[in-house]
Amino acid sequence: MAKEDKNISISSINSYLEKSDLIRGSSTVRNSWLGLNARRMIVPADVISWITTHDLSREGQKYHSRYVLKIPLSGVNITCLDGHFLELRPGSALLILPYQVHANLPHSESCQPPEFLLVTFSLPQLEAQQNIAALKNRIIPFKESWFARVLKVIRAYQRPDEISEAEAVFTLAGVLTEMAGCLSETEKQEENPALFAEICDHVRKNFRDDLDVNTLAEHFSLSSTTLRRLFNKNFGGKVTPSHFIESIRIQHAVTQLLYTADPIAKIAAECGYLDQFGFSRAFRRITGISPRKYREQHKSS
Repeated sequence: MAKEDKNISISSINSYLEKSDLIRGSSTVRNSWLGLNARRMIVPADVISWITTHDLSREGQKYHSRYVLKIPLSGVNITCLDGHFLELRPGSALLILPYQVHANLPHSESCQPPEFLLVTFSLPQLEAQQNIAALKNRIIPFKESWFARVLKVIRAYQRPDEISEAEAVFTLAGVLTEMAGCLSETEKQEENPALFAEICDHVRKNFRDDLDVNTLAEHFSLSSTTLRRLFNKNFGGKVTPSHFIESIRIQHAVTQLLYTADPIAKIAAECGYLDQFGFSRAFRRITGISPRKYREQHKSS
């Protein structure tokens, strides 16, 4: 049961005012028309939250029409998102945007499937969608204060008699707004989401072709230098165009290894590699083991 909130008394009013050290009088009004505003506020709607109890790696590739905030509670998870492998551990988080294709892979350090606190929501306001786009494809260091507030959200969803929906939604809004605000204004200004999303989609659809930095830049009428700079801005200098193409191919290869019985040579060809040797070398570079070993270790689970 929620604690009863009594009407405030005159003695309590005076006590609060004395402790607040506020100045009385209209001289404190700076502008008669402009007051406080929640600028760049990211207010979600239709918030759903729960803690996972099953192995997400069994679900294969998928996408959603909603935003998903993924907060690891235990173990280590590899999330394939937009062509690269993101390692999630407790103390971090990942925001998956609507219609981003993603998949979960098992990690050698985790004997048991990792648990997650998941929060899904929609963003009806276009401005909020633009503000939160800066978090796309980033591992987010997750603060303790944010975690405590997100727990309040899931508690409200499970026990609505204790916390109101409005309080829970605005609590989450505060967390999302602060997360987006952690990125510098320079990073946000440098992003070109529309062009970059188009480039990523082109790679995902055409990774089987003869694709490299030069052909990709030429397709979008860019110089190879401009293309590299665009990837550097959007991936924080951690993913080059070549690495992105290779990661998309390996992500597809992992799915084929786990969910088909196709020979490795056939998988190599379907992923855009000229021969099995080149494919195996690239696969080992990304995952640390050979395709054959990966299939033996993970297919049974």
